[in-house]
Amino acid sequence: LTEWRNNGTRSSGWIKYDLSRVTEVSEVCMKLTGWRSRSYNIRILAQDGTVLWEGLTPKSLGYITLPLKKGVETRSIRIELAGSGVSKDAYSNIVEVDKNKNLDLFDSKSPDSNDPKEELRIVEIEFYESAE
Repeated sequence: LTEWRNNGTRSSGWIKYDLSRVTEVSEVCMKLTGWRSRSYNIRILAQDGTVLWEGLTPKSLGYITLPLKKGVETRSIRIELAGSGVSKDAYSNIVEVDKNKNLDLFDSKSPDSNDPKEELRIVEIEFYESAE
């Protein structure tokens, strides 16, 4: 039940991941807080500022996989908020386990957060490179 998150201001809504070597990252797989009901408006960038993916993340039952722009080699990946998030339950409040358990951490708003729509909250993330 851990996560990385910013303080709820868009200016702090970014994180940079340094890779072990220069490579072409083909996909990002991640679990974001509130995965059932929140879409994050994010931009994923290569080290040189090339936009690899941009838009609202899909809602899910856990992990999402985003295909990245092909042909861009980079040593780091930056994920940043491009705008406010959108919240609406995509699964009609279906309860899969104990309804008193909040498994996606969505209600755990940061105590220093100004606006939950300006939060970027990452539970897990993986970067994949093409096998080509």
